[in-house]
Amino acid sequence: MHSACGFQRSYFSIFGLSRFHLIFSYIFTRNLSGKFWAKHIKNKICFLFMKTRNFKDLEIYHLAHQFVLDIYELVKDFPKSEDNNLTSQLRRAATCLPLNIAEGSGANSNKIFLNFLIFCYRSCLECEACLRLSKDLGYIDEQKFGIYFEKLDRFIRKLYRYMQYLEDKTGNRKKDRSYFYRQNKQYFDNNMKKRESMRTLC
Repeated sequence: MHSACGFQRSYFSIFGLSRFHLIFSYIFTRNLSGKFWAKHIKNKICFLFMKTRNFKDLEIYHLAHQFVLDIYELVKDFPKSEDNNLTSQLRRAATCLPLNIAEGSGANSNKIFLNFLIFCYRSCLECEACLRLSKDLGYIDEQKFGIYFEKLDRFIRKLYRYMQYLEDKTGNRKKDRSYFYRQNKQYFDNNMKKRESMRTLC
C-alpha cells in the first residue's frame, strides 16, 4: 500500500512536476491572469504541503473515548426492554463523539474538520437528552446522573474551544456546511457561557 507521500511523489513525477515547478507555474499563470490554472496549481501546492492531524494527539479525542467506555459501563444496568431503544441510542450517540473526531482529523482542511466537530457537538446534545431520560425513567439516580453529566459537560466545553480555534484558523469563507455553525454561533456562545456559570455556582 502506497503512503500519502509516495502517492504525491508518483503523481507529480508522472506529470513532470516538482514543488519548484508548481510554485513557479502558479506565479507565472497568475501574472498572466490565468485564474483557472492558477487556482488549480495553487490547490496542488496546498495538497503537497498540508499534513493531516493525528487524532490520537488531541485531548478531545481521549475525553470522548473515555466517555464511550463509561457509557457502556453505565448501560449494563439498564433493563433488557431498553436494549433496542434507549440503551442502543445512548451507546450510538456516545460512540459518534470519538468517531467524528477521528474521521474529521483525516481531512486536509480545517473547514471540513469543523464540519465533523459540529456533528460531534450535536451528538453531545443527544447524549445529554438520553441521560436525562435515563434519570427520569429511574434507570440512574441523581448522583450518577450528575457524575456523567459533568463528564459530558467538560468534554463539550473542550470541544467548543477547539471548534473556536479551527474557526479562527479558517477565517472568512463562502457558505458551506459549517454555515449552520456560523449562523447559530450566538446560540453556541450563550450555551457555553451558561455551562461555565453553572460550574462557578457549583
